[in-house]
Amino acid sequence: MKRKMISWASRLFARWNTQPPPTAVTFHRFGGATGITRDVIRHHLGFLAQNHDFVLPRDLGSGVSSQRLAMATVDDCHEDIYDHLFPVACEMRVPFMIAVPSDFFLREQWLWFDKLYWMVGSLPSRREVRVGGKQYVIEPRIAPKGLKEFFKRQQPAARDAALADLANQLGIAVPPRPVEGYGSVSHAHMKEMLASGLVEITVHTATHTIASVLEPSALDRELRDSK
Repeated sequence: MKRKMISWASRLFARWNTQPPPTAVTFHRFGGATGITRDVIRHHLGFLAQNHDFVLPRDLGSGVSSQRLAMATVDDCHEDIYDHLFPVACEMRVPFMIAVPSDFFLREQWLWFDKLYWMVGSLPSRREVRVGGKQYVIEPRIAPKGLKEFFKRQQPAARDAALADLANQLGIAVPPRPVEGYGSVSHAHMKEMLASGLVEITVHTATHTIASVLEPSALDRELRDSK
């Protein structure tokens, strides 16, 4: 009921609000199998730049006068940001925001879904596993959507225990730190991007746990620790 009320209120606000809404283009991963190349990034940013002024979150409270605002954002702070998005942003002088899960960036801890993807990518053949009392079939290098949805709904401790059990069923030893392709932007590269004046970092919780599943005390920790 609470979620429905929030949804209704949001729709009413959107209908009554006469200000044109800002437009956002959001990225996650780049290169390789994603198909998100520099040319694709250039196309999306260039399309918006024709009729919009790009801003950062820090600009929104400073009385920006433009009626057509756009914001480029990238979630999760993976290392491919530096090699793909940042060069295009510098070329086009387009600012962008990075939403940073702090345990991932500062403490080199796996993002839970990356750990799942890495395990699936390590499989030589199709496997059947039992997680949370339900049977799942995992195909190598195919996104395990059903499993991911299960893990998204779990509290952090239960999720981590279930991931460890999955690794045990698969006979896989997960490295203690994210391996190449799953790591965060290095601190040196982050400093370089921030120094450009084109990049702002914002919080994205501590562990990238879905906020709506957390108990109040755990949500408080996620928000305070990430800040």
